[in-house]
Amino acid sequence: MTTVINTNIASQIAQNNLMNNQAAVTNAITQLSSGLSINSAADNPAGLAIATTLQAQINGQTVAQQNANNGISLAQTGQSALTQITNNLQTIRQLAVQASNASNTAANRAALNQEVQQSLAQINTIATTTAFNGQSLLDGSFGTQNFQIGANAGQTIGVNLTQGAQTSQIGQTSNTTFSLQGLASGGLSVESLDVSVGGSPAVTIGAAVAGSAPGQSADSAYAAAQAITNANIPGLTASASNTQTATFTNIVNTNASGVAETFNLSINGQSVFGQSGGLSVAAGATVSATTVLSAINAASGTTGVTATLGADGKTFTFNAADGSNITIAQGTTGGTDFNGGLDNTAQTINGVVGKLTQLTAGADVSTSTGTLHGSVTLSSASQVALSGTGADDIAQQTDNTTNSADNLQTVQTYTGSTFTQGGAGSLSFSGGNVGAAAVTVAVAATDTASTVAQNINNTAGLQAAGITASVNAQGQLVLKDSQATAGQNLTITDSATTGLATNVQQNSYVASSGGSLANVDVLTVADSQKTIQTVDAALSQISTLQGQLGAVQNRFTSVISNLSSSVQNAQSTQSSIQDTNYASETSALSRAQVLSQAAQAMVAQANQLPQQVLKLLQ
Repeated sequence: MTTVINTNIASQIAQNNLMNNQAAVTNAITQLSSGLSINSAADNPAGLAIATTLQAQINGQTVAQQNANNGISLAQTGQSALTQITNNLQTIRQLAVQASNASNTAANRAALNQEVQQSLAQINTIATTTAFNGQSLLDGSFGTQNFQIGANAGQTIGVNLTQGAQTSQIGQTSNTTFSLQGLASGGLSVESLDVSVGGSPAVTIGAAVAGSAPGQSADSAYAAAQAITNANIPGLTASASNTQTATFTNIVNTNASGVAETFNLSINGQSVFGQSGGLSVAAGATVSATTVLSAINAASGTTGVTATLGADGKTFTFNAADGSNITIAQGTTGGTDFNGGLDNTAQTINGVVGKLTQLTAGADVSTSTGTLHGSVTLSSASQVALSGTGADDIAQQTDNTTNSADNLQTVQTYTGSTFTQGGAGSLSFSGGNVGAAAVTVAVAATDTASTVAQNINNTAGLQAAGITASVNAQGQLVLKDSQATAGQNLTITDSATTGLATNVQQNSYVASSGGSLANVDVLTVADSQKTIQTVDAALSQISTLQGQLGAVQNRFTSVISNLSSSVQNAQSTQSSIQDTNYASETSALSRAQVLSQAAQAMVAQANQLPQQVLKLLQ
């Protein structure tokens, strides 16, 4: 080494090392005192970015756990209220069952109904006052809202409370009433009918069989309702009734010779004027509506038919409460001089015009309605669907002034043969609600049955026509036309190998749902029976809502568990990046302190080196 005075290289080297060692001591002290290995971006830029991202995730997931806990609290609030509503529904049902018993008087039922109405009021109170954080839960206003259960946007769970629990919002039943008038001769004694309730497999109704009372022939509504009842379909109620109207004109014997003549009136083959066969009417005499009304009701024990007279004094309403047929015949004996009587030619049911015409002087014949068929009412707490030839005829009834069979919604189902992948081409739909202009869906060689079904469901023209597709357990394409009209079937052209062109089209007719729990009572046996069914529908809806809240509560619980684990793992990762390793840093501090002390000593030694030059100058 060159001996110099101006530049002390050894001292500079020692000083540099001293600075570095002091910096190491400072860094170690900083980490040990803060507990962090990254105290500024300069310490570890990449590590700081990762740790910051992890901290955002940890913070978000911590809040998300709180959100999920709030969701659980909301669900528990709703469930608790629904439990109380269920208790009230069970009470109403018990009272309805009690009121249905024949041992009760009208006064008894009135007393029972008071408790029913109180329970209904309590259901409304619960439904309208149940709230969480100021938001109503059970009146339908909550709708579908999302709970943020993750640290990032879009990580949500939806809670659907669009179904309200007020009495006007629950208890809807599926109902359809159809007249047998105009069906194929024989009605359900010759036509097939399949009934499905709540999506269960359809049950074939056995042939209707005649009863023993007048009018209970095999083609009657009575026999049809009995056949449906005998099928023992769970949750389905079948009843029958028969109400017919006719206009009455006072009967006058216009015989100019003073001869009495006989007016004959029979219902279901039974004379209403006793065993004599008719009512003798003197020449010039008149038979009033009240006389005929009294005779009809006096004979109701043998005919099964009662009658009422309208306020206009001329409208007769005939009623066979059990749905028996009503056959009315009128005529004369002993002369042809009667004018007046019953007439129902203004009445048309399912295309069948009334045939009972009033008597006209000079016509010594008997005129008759033939047979007037009643109506069958099917009702259930679950959706009712009809199929078969009988259902086809029922759905096509258009003149149902006395029933609501036209509330049936036609659903046509097309089940394709085996689907073969690789058949590139297309499916073309026309006819029905699609219209004359065909709607085409392309089919690629790589498409599966599920892909084709999805493409059909995403086609706007088919969506507008109410056509949806799915794949059954056998891998076959199933097409459903929910807006179909009986007799207006789709035309399906298949240039691929989807199997839909070789389909078998089946019609199903779905009854509409209506009514609610709001207006039920137990004042009569019939009302009580209806209340039982309505409450069953309400219980089903409330149970479904409880199930939804229970399921979402379980999801929230699972989310909390998953978030807790995720936060733990993120904190562990963050700790490994930015937390101080005390064992390592303590060792580094000791090393840096020793080196710093050594460097200080060396600086002192190096500063003594120029003193050696003085010896050279002596």
